[in-house]
Amino acid sequence: MIGITATIIVLLGAFAFLLARSSAVSTVSERSLMLDAVDRAIADADAAHLLAGQSLLLAVDATAGLAQEEDVVGAIANARVRLASLEVVATELESNESGAVGRFIGTSAAFLDTLEAANLAGAKAVAQSQLSTAHETVIDVLSDRRASEVEGITVAADEAGVAATASAFVVSLAIPLVLLLGYRLLARRQLRRTEAIARKDAEDDAYRAKDQFLAHVSHELRTPLTGISGFAHVLEEGSLFDPVTGLELVNLIINQAGELNRMVDDLLAASRLDTGSLSIDIEAVDVIAAINGVVPTFERFGASIPVQGPQLSALADPLRLKHLLTSLLANAITHGTPPLVVSVVPSGEMIEISVVDHGEGVPSELESVLFERFVHQGDQPLLVGSVGLGLAIARDLARRMGGDIRYERTASETRFVLELLAAPDVDKEQFDDHMALGGGQ
Repeated sequence: MIGITATIIVLLGAFAFLLARSSAVSTVSERSLMLDAVDRAIADADAAHLLAGQSLLLAVDATAGLAQEEDVVGAIANARVRLASLEVVATELESNESGAVGRFIGTSAAFLDTLEAANLAGAKAVAQSQLSTAHETVIDVLSDRRASEVEGITVAADEAGVAATASAFVVSLAIPLVLLLGYRLLARRQLRRTEAIARKDAEDDAYRAKDQFLAHVSHELRTPLTGISGFAHVLEEGSLFDPVTGLELVNLIINQAGELNRMVDDLLAASRLDTGSLSIDIEAVDVIAAINGVVPTFERFGASIPVQGPQLSALADPLRLKHLLTSLLANAITHGTPPLVVSVVPSGEMIEISVVDHGEGVPSELESVLFERFVHQGDQPLLVGSVGLGLAIARDLARRMGGDIRYERTASETRFVLELLAAPDVDKEQFDDHMALGGGQ
């Protein structure tokens, strides 16, 4: 009789446990699916908005000859891809959220259509009056829904915990074996809950990192844009009639536009490196000619930058090499101290291009992370006109071309040394052989 009673108690306890757990799991599963859809919608909306803004910046640059038309087309295409993804996700949302998403998609599509029609003034008007508001609205709506789903999952998990604990207590009164089984079930549930909390914390950290990155990018891009706008207004108000002041303002505008162009180059290169879509077209490049093609941009503002070394050819992508040289020279001028020198020397099968200044160099505590992304010195990026990506991208580009980049501090000199594969009498076949043997790692 006692055995039958114990068995009945065990069965009832197990049934109660299974019923409570099943109900909680069902609730958590439903809310988790909705939470996943909301998270994907937020990610797509943020990405589409950022790409739309990037498209407008590139379109403005293209009119000034600072960007290629294909970059504008590519950015618009990428924005449309994210809008299409967002439209698919919207079908998984409820009416309130899907309505806000639909309005954002419509506004974004209208903006991109206007931009594709080469109507910059119209695109700017849409961006200022409608696009930002639509983006803020959809993010607010989705964030509210996300918070609601997270709270619902937490409540369901807590309710399941109470039911499971009570059932385990009833089972533990019947036989010691049930106690052991109940303990194992609780241990597993606790492990899952800990893992869920860890995943949620990781997601929160990722969102915070993304928000910080977007905030920093916005700040860095706004700085040269504000300068360009301010100097242009001063010119408009009468400085055009003063040749000396007008020339100074034009040079300042060119300088700020150069910084903005370097930021956009870094962002585009980072995106293409991450997606594996960055093309590298290797050919024999006259190193001295490549350096001389970049140096005048910086000498325009009073800096004298002698270029020393023999005429040598290296295997490189001319466009990526220009990106590298521009970043390193901008860094030396902003953070270094004259005199500045660019030297070229052969070193075995490599060619070393050194950008040398006489500044204090990088603090020793930053040397070990100098080539990691988003490394800053105080509130400023280590490379001027960058968003904390410059040196990391510089090394990635150098390695993609079979070379490398390193930092050295000797006596009173600070130098960044770019290594490239020498190309005296070689072609792309030698580059492929070099990469196959582990070059550029």
